[in-house]
Amino acid sequence: MRILMTSLGAWDTIETGITGKHSLTFPMAIVKQILLNAGISPSAIDVYEGDIKPQGPWDVILIGALDSRHFWKVPAFLRALGLPELASERRMGAPAVIIGGQACYAPGPVLPFVDVAYVGEAEVSLIALLRALDGGRKWLLDRAAEIPGCLVPDVHGYDHQVSAVYTDDPSISLRGLETVNLRPLFRIEIARGCPHRCPFCCLGWRQPYRPLPKEQIIKALEGWATTGKKEIHLQAGDAEAHPDIEEIRCAVERLGLRDHSWTGRLDTVRTQHATAGKQYAFGIEGLSERLRKKSGKRGYSNEFIARRMGELWRAGARKLMFHFIGGLPGETDEDAYELEDLFYELEAEAKRSGCRQYLQVGRQPFGPLPHTPWERKAPGLTHDRLGAVVERYRGGTWLNISDKEGQHKIPAILAAVTMRVGPEAAEVLIKGPPRLNEKTAKLQMTAYLRRSGLSDAKSIWQEWPKDKVLPWSNVKVKI
Repeated sequence: MRILMTSLGAWDTIETGITGKHSLTFPMAIVKQILLNAGISPSAIDVYEGDIKPQGPWDVILIGALDSRHFWKVPAFLRALGLPELASERRMGAPAVIIGGQACYAPGPVLPFVDVAYVGEAEVSLIALLRALDGGRKWLLDRAAEIPGCLVPDVHGYDHQVSAVYTDDPSISLRGLETVNLRPLFRIEIARGCPHRCPFCCLGWRQPYRPLPKEQIIKALEGWATTGKKEIHLQAGDAEAHPDIEEIRCAVERLGLRDHSWTGRLDTVRTQHATAGKQYAFGIEGLSERLRKKSGKRGYSNEFIARRMGELWRAGARKLMFHFIGGLPGETDEDAYELEDLFYELEAEAKRSGCRQYLQVGRQPFGPLPHTPWERKAPGLTHDRLGAVVERYRGGTWLNISDKEGQHKIPAILAAVTMRVGPEAAEVLIKGPPRLNEKTAKLQMTAYLRRSGLSDAKSIWQEWPKDKVLPWSNVKVKI
């Protein structure tokens, strides 16, 4: 069996300028390790990322979609392999196309292109699915229809209900995992899911929170330390929320390792572990305290944020980043005025620290993710208010703010479309996205969708009523 794996160039849409520095995203690296653990030869597994285009033929194509933006790439990817885009037009001897990943909790837009949409974690059913290939592609489809987590359009139809599947043992990365970075970095997952369940984020709503036992984590760290390599990455939605994070951090220091991972909660981070080389990315999200309360960041007042940042600066932390979401439900100019006050207080804290401080700001427009409390809200599409405030602190004497590349309006519009449509959008995805002008992008996209047969295109940008049937209503998530 030969397998082709791809993340559809996901690294290119996460950050710019890093093409060629990564092969697979972390979720797809886990999938590859599952294949290797099942006895599949490394020589039978090819990776298609960036400029890397291996030669077929293949029996299986595994696509990992991090988010809905990547659905736009599926038809073009299949064309590049010489396959018809629509599954119904592929002969029985063609490779089986299986798609999974976070985006597949709402798989509707790509169902016409794939043989199987896999919903949930690969540890549960992926190997059983691949073993169904023994009888050929037709046999795969009949068998796959009976495998948990699998939606098979050719057998089930598009509206079949499928329940996401979750593993009881998410420790695969502790037992050896191909690095997703070129440098020797041990990336281990210390918890899956997230306990915070913020309404804009899918981490706590699509899968249960499972912190791994500290004994397993520390044993894995001890094994890595014997290699003489120093860098690690403690992977989690919020590493600091792990119930035994203090003991894990102490083990990292005792073993002489350096934690490269970014941390996401300003209210859980341990100041005593701050160093100049440790990176922190704090999800502030809302421009004001009012918006932060609504988005799951209760207690994130300007005073609290400034005080905690001052403590980190004085403790020696230097690689710091804030993440904001523009266009959250109910955002107004008043929220931007309050953000001005926050940066003013941060500037004062930087001055008290005695040296010029640098702060990166990452940003993205709000997208109403499926299977979250805000799934029916209207897409935000812009972070203009945030940008106007940040600009005034660029190159500051005491607080120097710089931009970290984030998602802008046009990518947000592309994501909103594939986040809020179903199989009826197949023709649109085959044609690909139109060329959009930043100022008129939403209007252009609406007209393009209508010309392509989506008469209800305008509703993509609106808040949806409670009685509207959701495009992902056939996917069941039980947390």
